[in-house]
Amino acid sequence: MNWNDVLTLVIAADTLLNPKVALVAWLLWRWWSGRRKEKMHG
Repeated sequence: MNWNDVLTLVIAADTLLNPKVALVAWLLWRWWSGRRKEKMHG
């Protein structure tokens, strides 16, 4: 199991409880992942 699997489970659970929280978490994750990739590629 890696972080993507964990995040998917967390978002799935959040979606059942509060769709808005899941959406915000997903957007933050996309933004953070994009920044990490930019740093890796220089």
